[in-house]
Amino acid sequence: MANIGRIEKRANKAPITGQVFATSAVEVTVDITKARNELGYEPVMSREAGLAELTALRPD
Repeated sequence: MANIGRIEKRANKAPITGQVFATSAVEVTVDITKARNELGYEPVMSREAGLAELTALRPD
C-alpha cells in the first residue's frame, strides 16, 4: 500500500495498523480476583449485564 501512495503522490494510510489487527484476533481472559482481594474493587457492571448490552447493540 505504501508504494501506491508514492505513485499517487499522496499519503495512503491503512484504516488500522498491523498491531491493532493482530491484537484483535487474540482471545484474552481477565481475572479480577487480585484487584478484588487487594484493592476491594467491584465492577460497575456485571458480566451478564455487559454481555446483554453488547448483544442489544449488535446489528441484525
